[in-house]
Amino acid sequence: VRSTGSDGGQVIGMGDSVDGFSSAHDRKIYLDDAGRVHFGTYAYSHRVLSSAEPVNDGRWHHVVGTADGDGTHVLYVDGVEVGRTKVATGALPMTGYWRVGMDSMGGWPATPASSAPAAQVDEAAVYNLVLDPAQVAEHHRLAVADTDRAVGGASQFRLTSEVGPDVTSVFRDGE
Repeated sequence: VRSTGSDGGQVIGMGDSVDGFSSAHDRKIYLDDAGRVHFGTYAYSHRVLSSAEPVNDGRWHHVVGTADGDGTHVLYVDGVEVGRTKVATGALPMTGYWRVGMDSMGGWPATPASSAPAAQVDEAAVYNLVLDPAQVAEHHRLAVADTDRAVGGASQFRLTSEVGPDVTSVFRDGE
């Protein structure tokens, strides 16, 4: 993600709506209006990790959130773990769509003023396994070496703030 603005919003997350705002949403990575990264899940209450340092400095930053079946959530920024917690409940059981660049942010901690961040997103990936710290560090190393190359066969796309908040890339869970 690359940002220079003070408008946060969702980078990627699961929502129950193909377009417009989702009424149920979970598994979010988002920026607050100060440029800090947040990763969280919602299983009837929010469980969110936050970076201490902002990433709205105009440079590309690699952001990763992992959640395993035992309730361990980890947030990484630029290949380095910046937060870890163990929660009693995991993600919200739901069928939905991966929403990149915009979705409802109501009720989330450090809620940004906008649902769409003033940011660019390049290469989003969702895996059916938890990346370990070495894999996250390797993905970051590869991203730094070549920001235009998809890592590990992940879906690749480019979404910039110029397309506006009404354009959303949508992926079904598991596609």
